[in-house]
Amino acid sequence: LRPGEADAGVIAPVPGSKRAVAVSADGNPLLGLADPWTAGAAAVLEACRNVACVGGRPAAVTDCLNFGNPEIPESFWEFTEGVRGVGDACRGVGCYALPEAPLPVISGNVSFYNQSSTGRSVAPSPIVGCVAIVDDYTKCRSQRFGDAGDHILLLGRRGPEMAGSLYLDAGYQAGRPAVPELDFEAARKEIRAVIDLVSAGLLTAAHDISDGGLAVALSEMAMGLEAAAARGADIRLPVAELTAREFLFSENGGFVLTVAPDNLPAATAQLNGAGVCWWELGTVTATATLSVRDAAGAEVATLDVPRMAAGWQKALPRLLGGEPAAAMVPPVAGPDDQEELAGRVPLVNLDRKPRVAVVQLPGVNCEEESARLLNSSGAEAEIFRWTRQPEELAAFDGFLIPGGFSYQDRVRAGAVAAKDPLLRVLLQAAEGGRPILGICNGCQVLVESGLVPGLEPGAVEVALARNRFPGRRGYHAQWVAVTPHAGSRSPFVEGVTGVIPLPIAHAEGRFTHEDPAFFTRLAAAGHVALQYAPLGGRREANPNGSLLDVAGLTNKGGNVLAMMPHPERAAQLRHVPEDQPGAWGRARRAAAGNFPLLEEAGPGAFLLRRLVEMC
Repeated sequence: LRPGEADAGVIAPVPGSKRAVAVSADGNPLLGLADPWTAGAAAVLEACRNVACVGGRPAAVTDCLNFGNPEIPESFWEFTEGVRGVGDACRGVGCYALPEAPLPVISGNVSFYNQSSTGRSVAPSPIVGCVAIVDDYTKCRSQRFGDAGDHILLLGRRGPEMAGSLYLDAGYQAGRPAVPELDFEAARKEIRAVIDLVSAGLLTAAHDISDGGLAVALSEMAMGLEAAAARGADIRLPVAELTAREFLFSENGGFVLTVAPDNLPAATAQLNGAGVCWWELGTVTATATLSVRDAAGAEVATLDVPRMAAGWQKALPRLLGGEPAAAMVPPVAGPDDQEELAGRVPLVNLDRKPRVAVVQLPGVNCEEESARLLNSSGAEAEIFRWTRQPEELAAFDGFLIPGGFSYQDRVRAGAVAAKDPLLRVLLQAAEGGRPILGICNGCQVLVESGLVPGLEPGAVEVALARNRFPGRRGYHAQWVAVTPHAGSRSPFVEGVTGVIPLPIAHAEGRFTHEDPAFFTRLAAAGHVALQYAPLGGRREANPNGSLLDVAGLTNKGGNVLAMMPHPERAAQLRHVPEDQPGAWGRARRAAAGNFPLLEEAGPGAFLLRRLVEMC
């Protein structure tokens, strides 16, 4: 899970293991102005709640304490109170693995003298980061509402205390001007209950209640991620000795959880057994409207979620870049919006697993992930290092020369590798019709060895020169789009249509020739397989100045493809950036928190699958 997809970021550092690490960081300077002790304690509780939302067991915290001049007694008192609050909360919430021990503070830093030239100090700001262990990252879910019909549960008592809240800071009035009361024992039970629910796979979404209270938590869950399909909710506030404003905007900590109907009995049984206070608030709806009613059924508020999301998403771009920047924000999708995913091709069922060599040459990397992805595409992939005998390479059915480079490619890995004796084997394999895919540095190898365009096998006929783009020179990394050339006859791109997003990362990726018309002749002969195309709202398409916008060339038979973009870095849906425009970005955002979906094929998978199918 990436930042913004859930309350905590989740990384899985060990390949093949489902164990993961969850990380969060929290603090509320408005609360610090009201009461530094409460700000320090609440930061610990919120950090623990955030990792609990993804099933993380809090293991340790670190702090970043930001205060004014400690030589001023008031400022030093604020600091000591903030530190005392952090310590009290760590003792109160405890360590998950050792219930009788406090949650350890393993590191931290203090920043003093944060003040203006007039001596005015910053708001007392104790920030707390929490690291947690996740046993099975496939059980993690995002904070976004999922399917219509899911039940919405509220965990944690609401209160009338409003000091330090966004609602009061915005100029509104409600409740009592006191800071929220912190109940460490109740928070401890609630955090453990949510961890157990996530670990059992009973939740479809989880979000903590903090800045803005319940109202903001529900709004964020309804809006989901940027440009993701919006959802709605039908909310009915439970009977309470609170006004609707107090119930919705007080910032007493807690959780909003969603549960599929089939899992509701098991989830409620676990909550009852945990001894926590909880209520059922309502259900997720297919219509993108957030409707709130009081206990008597009277309407409190009705919000159009796409309109709310658009206002929120455009606020910062408008502030920084004016209306042109705000206009670039992609629209929020409705629940049923669909768009065809260019490059998504079905996996062909093969009657055997072809052997594919991932040829690792000096200075070239990305071999490990390339081999794993080829295996998931139906191959029996093996990393073949340059130290082995060339005749061993001849036994393989297909070949991939991976991208990536070491030492800033100062060793000119592509040019050097083109002289390796292994390339003679690849020349013979190409003439025999076996498929070869070269990516980035692998593309340079194929070009400099004469495998592509291969008009005269073994002769270097085109060049990959330094990037040349107006206002930009040297190494460049970004997501671009490619599209199959209409005249290509290569099986690698046969039947593929549309604009496909892929990442690039190179300094010398500009296909060129001393005679610019040479590439026109290559295109007419079917050698141009892929061209750069505009991505999203960009007007420019070509990121490096390649002639004819060429992104990939093939040999005459079409069985050898040399391309600069990296399909292996876009082979799974989780590889796609969440802010990617278009259908693939929308699919990525919609899959946030759903790990089986995130492991599905991404826009670059079709090229790896075609390599396997062509063997």
